Amino acid sequence: MFYDFTRIAVETLGAVEESTLDFLQELGRRIASSTAEPRSFSFLMQRLSVAVQRGNAVCVTGTAPSTSSLDNDVALL
Repeated sequence: MFYDFTRIAVETLGAVEESTLDFLQELGRRIASSTAEPRSFSFLMQRLSVAVQRGNAVCVTGTAPSTSSLDNDVALL
């Protein structure tokens, strides 16, 4: 049995390394052949894009200050 390990590198703005794109295209072809869904590569890229966007959202919201002190100040008014 043969295993091929490939790193997947995606920048936060969505750029994909060439070797990663080659791997994902091959993966999409294999999924399409086993599921008979010709849009498998598109679906795979969409899911990857959503994962990157979610990660970006977590990073942005994690750096925002807590609003609990603002809520307490408004309650005092």
